[in-house]
Amino acid sequence: MKRLALAAACAAAFAASALPAFGNGSSGTINATISVEAPCITVSPETPVAFPSQPYSQPDVVSPSRSFGSGMSLTNCSSGPERVFARGSDATAPGASWELVPIAAGNPCPLGIDRYHLALAKPGGGAYQAYLTKTNQVLVDLANQPNAYVFAAGSVNALLGILTMPCAGSSGAGEEMAFQIVLTATF
Repeated sequence: MKRLALAAACAAAFAASALPAFGNGSSGTINATISVEAPCITVSPETPVAFPSQPYSQPDVVSPSRSFGSGMSLTNCSSGPERVFARGSDATAPGASWELVPIAAGNPCPLGIDRYHLALAKPGGGAYQAYLTKTNQVLVDLANQPNAYVFAAGSVNALLGILTMPCAGSSGAGEEMAFQIVLTATF
């Protein structure tokens, strides 16, 4: 009986030594990395865009000024699709300023003097547009409102700026008013 018990103990010890040792064994490490995409747009032109001169709006006649032929565009330089937000600034000149206000019925005259509207759209209509305020507004997919338009990786996209002149009596007559359009890309 002792021989049988000793043989069984030896067989059990041998079998245990052939199994992987989880508590006292060796381990290995796999090092890994991942690159995180970053939103990326380039905007052109890099020089200021000159909107054509326009008269002030009147209570019964809106005077929009479009940036025809300006060559404004944004390029998605990311490797993935992006959504783009835009915002504008107040317009200023020495001794004059216009407040950028959200579009309300298209004519800024009911809002008083020294207030103007600004929008971005795809030339020729369709695809995307945004009515700008001083906070970011998404370029909306006109075919799928109110969702954001998705700019494909590597795409070059023309932009049309639309400025609605402030009401007659506003400051800045004969001046060159300066303002900014800021574009921000996100995933």
